[in-house]
Amino acid sequence: MFKISTHIYDEIKDSKIIIEKIEIKERKEILDSILKKYINNCNTGVWLWEKFVHYEALNDDMAWSYIKDFVKDNNCIMFFNQEEEEEMFLIQSGDDLHYVLSETYGFEFYITDRQCSYLLCFSHHNILYGCGTAEKWINNLSIDMG
Repeated sequence: MFKISTHIYDEIKDSKIIIEKIEIKERKEILDSILKKYINNCNTGVWLWEKFVHYEALNDDMAWSYIKDFVKDNNCIMFFNQEEEEEMFLIQSGDDLHYVLSETYGFEFYITDRQCSYLLCFSHHNILYGCGTAEKWINNLSIDMG
């Protein structure tokens, strides 16, 4: 069975990229915060992005590569649809995240910070969603590309 965390570790093992697993307690706190801030629990969708309350979206198969420009030199937390992978990873910068994403494939992912001030998602439909402070950024990307 395809395990996202194993795939990520396999692809970065020969690099200088360091990712840290987020402990179970903090994972739960982050998910709870995300659910309260960005998710409509009344929606019956399977994936989190189907339940976003307020968001902007950009349909572009390379949109995952733009995320580094939002994260910049800040660390970020990467997580996944919980049915597919329960691990969360702390990644040191947008450039490190870009490396991880450029070396891996085949999964949806979510990016946030420890304060959950934003939520980004790249879906299996090649759509980049942005919530919170990432909403305006996605909107500006759409305008710049339009």
